Amino acid sequence: MVQDRTIEGTRRQGMSLAAGIGAGAVAAVGSMGIQLATGVHIASLPEVAWSAFVAGIAGGLLYWVLAHVVRRPIPALWG
Repeated sequence: MVQDRTIEGTRRQGMSLAAGIGAGAVAAVGSMGIQLATGVHIASLPEVAWSAFVAGIAGGLLYWVLAHVVRRPIPALWG
């Protein structure tokens, strides 16, 4: 029974991290596209892409931590 929990916990961590990586990649491409489309450059494109990507990974890890701490992690993440 303990082994099942370990596998399930690892799977959830992997899913949260994968979701964060996916969200970060989408945000990176989207933010670069907006900068190219509008011609407004707040920062260089690689800086924008990496910051969005890292923020997505951090968000995935934060969700995983919140899922272990609170019963409803999505409203906590929005807060």
